[in-house]
Order: sequence, then structure tokens, then C-alpha cells
Amino acid sequence: VLAGQSAQVLTANGSVLAVSPGTSHTLPLVPGPVAAKLAHAGPQSRDVDEVAATGTNRVLVRAVRAGGTTRYVVVAESLQDERATLHSLGRFVAIAAPVLLVLVGATLWLLLGRALGAVSTLSRSADAIEDPAGGIRLPLPDSHDEIRALAVTLNAMLDRLAAASLRERQFVADVAHELRSPLAAMHTQLE
Repeated sequence: VLAGQSAQVLTANGSVLAVSPGTSHTLPLVPGPVAAKLAHAGPQSRDVDEVAATGTNRVLVRAVRAGGTTRYVVVAESLQDERATLHSLGRFVAIAAPVLLVLVGATLWLLLGRALGAVSTLSRSADAIEDPAGGIRLPLPDSHDEIRALAVTLNAMLDRLAAASLRERQFVADVAHELRSPLAAMHTQLE
């Protein structure tokens, strides 16, 4: 028998024949009919309220045939410590869960605030760019994350837009220069 357990050998009518140390010699752990019912249910543990000990107990009963009579070996273990542990755990969770939730929420608030602050800075900088050919680019955040990758991609796009704008201006200048000569000639002929 392990610590915290009580054991008895009972007769069919519930008389106590033998006990483990610290167990009652006169009061059976379970009445005889209950012991017979639990023994016929098979070798398994049951939570039983009808145990002589206080509170709910886990009881294992085995029927043993000896000398033509049936004896019952009853082992009972109180669930009081188990329930006290569950109660303590429940109180701990009831206290710790809200505290943990607040800490996780605050951490997320700070991290998201930092990430969204970088997005806000990129947005304000993008609004300030009026001409991509002007050379103004988005600031790169210090972090090496997706926000920085977005800023690098947007700056590369601005470089391509600046190059396209420069090619367009050069084309317009070339067309204007090419049209000046024929227009000047026509102007001269008209005069």
C-alpha cells in the first residue's frame, strides 16, 4: 500500500479481517454490498462517496476466493489532495490568465505601434514626394523586416519612375528641337 492509501480485507457481510497500518480495524472502508458491487464491476478504480473516510475517494475492490468463501480486498485513496491541487491550480489560472493577457496585449500594442509607426513615416514621406526625378527617396527603417523591404522596393520603383520621367523629358526635348528647324523654315518662308 502506498502513502495516502488505506487497505482492508473484508468478508461478504462487511466484517474487517485485515488492515494496512493506520486503517480502522472495526469500520470497513466500504459496506459489504458496495464492495461486492464494485468487485463485480471489474478491476478498475472508481470514485466512491460511500467510503468510511471523509470526502470522495478512489476505490479499487477485488474479490478473492479462499477456502470456499469470498473475501474482498479494498484499497481506498482520498481525492482530497488531488482536489486541493486542482482548486489551487484553478485559483492560480484565474489570477495568472488576466495578468498574462494584459502583458501579451501590452507587448502586442508596443510591437504593432512600432511597426505601424514605420508605416506611418513611410506614408508621410511618400506624400511629400512630388517629382520622382527630384531625388527624394523614402527613409529606410533601422529594422531589417518587411517594412524595410517595402521601403527598398518603393525606392526602386521611384528610381524607375525617375528614369522614365528623364527619358520622357529627353524625348520631348528632342522632338521640340527636331520640330524647331522645320517650323523656323516655314516661319521664314511665310515672312
